[in-house]
Amino acid sequence: MNNYKIKNRDLVNQRNRRSSCNFHLKRRLWWINQRCNNKKNKMYKNYGGKGIKNLLTLKDIKFLWDRDNASQFNYPTIDRIDSSKSYFLNNCRFLEKAINEKIGRESKMLSVKVSRKIIGHLKSLKLKPYSLAKKSGMAKATFRLWFNGKRQVSKAGLKRLIKGGIISNGILNQDTK
Repeated sequence: MNNYKIKNRDLVNQRNRRSSCNFHLKRRLWWINQRCNNKKNKMYKNYGGKGIKNLLTLKDIKFLWDRDNASQFNYPTIDRIDSSKSYFLNNCRFLEKAINEKIGRESKMLSVKVSRKIIGHLKSLKLKPYSLAKKSGMAKATFRLWFNGKRQVSKAGLKRLIKGGIISNGILNQDTK
């Protein structure tokens, strides 16, 4: 009698694992659809608002899951290889979350050369981080990290510096010496 219960429990556990994987893949597909189609979703502006569409089906996501061996990842996330294109089979892959986040951060940063040029200009203004932060609407800590060489300037940071009137586009066009 006990053996029968144990065998049944193992079967139930196997079924739960299978359906659990199915559930997670369906959930991923649902989130992609929300970002691309639901105007009330807070991420819509970054996806559907920019013309990104979802052309994936559950079958496609299962194929990507198996192809990329995503079951071996600690935290698998779906990634678009070319982020300016929609979600379709040849443009998507599963990656480990940490790797996906690193790729995203790198694409938001300016080159080291441009970043150094901007930081050099900010230092030449002889303004303290507090006054720079107040003019640009950015955090003081951001300027401290830039000045200490612990962080590169991001594209968003550059836009805020230009908008705040701290630097102009002309500075970026000058040749570095």
